Amino acid sequence: MDVPVSLGILLAFTGSAWTTVFNGTSDHVYYDSVVMFVFFLLAGRYLELMARKKAVEVTENLVRITPAIATRLINKGATTGNPRYPIMFMGLKKLFPL
Repeated sequence: MDVPVSLGILLAFTGSAWTTVFNGTSDHVYYDSVVMFVFFLLAGRYLELMARKKAVEVTENLVRITPAIATRLINKGATTGNPRYPIMFMGLKKLFPL
């Protein structure tokens, strides 16, 4: 998408410069449109960058709040006697017994 946008900006600026140099200011020039288009393009990219940074921050926070230790339920009704293990050593079958 950058190539068509760059070509459009370049053609609008070149056409306006050509008109200014060879025809004076009697014809249409589009400098203001080129500047406005570049401004909105850069503003959109800045907002997209801020949204991406926020998404990365939220994802990192989700990873950070993942529990490190889980309690394996051997005695389903008991509050004691259930061993605790690090999550990385437990498989899904141990976490969710059928």
